[in-house]
Amino acid sequence: MKRNVALLLIFALCFTLFLLPVNADIVTLRGNIDYEGGVTAADARTVLRMAVELDDKPETWTYDFLLADVDNDGKITAADARLILRAAVGLEMISDHPYLPLTVLDEQGVRILLTHIEQDFAGTYFDFTVENRTDHTVDVLVGEPSVNGYLPDASDLELPVVAPHETAEGSLLLADHWIDEYTFLPGRIDSLGFFMQVYDLDDVDGGIPRTLYDGRKTVKVPGTVVIDMPDEYPYFEYLWETDEAGFRFVVMNNYVDLDADSRVTALHLNLACKNKGDKPLLFSVGNVRIDGASVGTLWARTVYPGTFSKTNFTVTDSDLFRAGVDPNGVDEMTFTLEVLDPVTMVTVFSRDYTVSYKVWIPKPVG
Repeated sequence: MKRNVALLLIFALCFTLFLLPVNADIVTLRGNIDYEGGVTAADARTVLRMAVELDDKPETWTYDFLLADVDNDGKITAADARLILRAAVGLEMISDHPYLPLTVLDEQGVRILLTHIEQDFAGTYFDFTVENRTDHTVDVLVGEPSVNGYLPDASDLELPVVAPHETAEGSLLLADHWIDEYTFLPGRIDSLGFFMQVYDLDDVDGGIPRTLYDGRKTVKVPGTVVIDMPDEYPYFEYLWETDEAGFRFVVMNNYVDLDADSRVTALHLNLACKNKGDKPLLFSVGNVRIDGASVGTLWARTVYPGTFSKTNFTVTDSDLFRAGVDPNGVDEMTFTLEVLDPVTMVTVFSRDYTVSYKVWIPKPVG
């Protein structure tokens, strides 16, 4: 009986396709389950087959599940297929980010809105609009974005000076190779955080403008379906893990780059850190030694409460040659992790780690 109902639904959908014109100009991410450049009736048919269990449904945390679950209810149903079909023929628009525009700051007459999110080959763009409802000119800085708790590397955005009762627009780029597929799933963004500074340029004391706002805000995204997500550090086995009361530090894996002649050109180390406390922490990796020789490479990152960050720590062959180390003869890397209070610069944790590179270095031939 269930199969007969499913076949009737698919027949009805296919019949509908002949009654409605296809709108080939509608291009969106959501609903494009076959990745063919736009939402079409074929996508609706595929999703309907998933809904009636004639085809396998993707796992809930995957990219394909997001593309099919266009109504954001955490399930793939015939309602999704209907919405996709309506979008394909131009009767509906499927929004990749239905919660936008989203107010991220509204303080002392200045309002900052996140108006658009878009991804391309360069990274992820956040578009902002600033509304200045005051009688003074203001200057605005937006930076250090976090998405679902992940704190990627990103450029700061300094918006144009905003005149009284005017608006200004700008974009912030997240060009981060660590952005995992599930981190920026449209419709699956649970929270967004930004560090923001707002200054009154018409109220200056000793050459310093008055601060209207200086801090970090995290906003919950409305309408998000809570689903099980993979571990924030997507590796099943770690080389090292330190889990303290206020933070977690993980050495995820290591590897080397080789040229065409199998010569080592760089040593890599993938690191992750999470702030589990209620105050910012500065994570610093330094005092790097390769087989005992100091290479003087340093990585540091301030991680805010409730957020985590990842990085690819790299030592190049030039670093090794300067230290008098043969890149093809490396045995191990030792480094010091320090965790500090970024305000007082007092060290709250310090430990040395040693990672072997023997398994990655090709053995000489002959």
